[in-house]
Amino acid sequence: MVSAAIVHVIGTTALIAVLSIVLIYTSTTTYIMMQTNEKNNLQKITDSLALQLNYLLKINTNMSLRLQYPVEAIYGHKYNIYIGSGKALEQLIGEDLEDDGIYVLARDPSNNIYAYSFITYNATTLPIILEKDPAVFGSTTLTLINKTLIQDFIYISIRVQGVIAK
Repeated sequence: MVSAAIVHVIGTTALIAVLSIVLIYTSTTTYIMMQTNEKNNLQKITDSLALQLNYLLKINTNMSLRLQYPVEAIYGHKYNIYIGSGKALEQLIGEDLEDDGIYVLARDPSNNIYAYSFITYNATTLPIILEKDPAVFGSTTLTLINKTLIQDFIYISIRVQGVIAK
């Protein structure tokens, strides 16, 4: 007959194995869900920024625009915003983007999760010249975009004016 100690060892080992499997499953699922949610939030942010910039480019006058975006993407995670040509941004993310397109890219500081949105093609009406390509700023900054029409060109300059206070 099997002793009580062996039965307890087998039962305890089985219980620890089941608990370990449940813990690993829930932590993996939670991590995947957090990454998916962060990517979805970054995509919504880039879509909003692309729309704001698209409206700015459609107006036929010199204008400044203060960009509106949330400070945190998810769970206190800040992010970086890049505005630039497809040629400049494809080196950062490793995806093929159209060289003559202008994009906005949001990327977490660890550079693992990112999302991008198309703004416009360069030279659809007037050639667009970005002051810095790509322009980079953080989600905690007050950012002003200046659009200047000079002859047959649109000049876009991006200025960081300060830090958003919590």
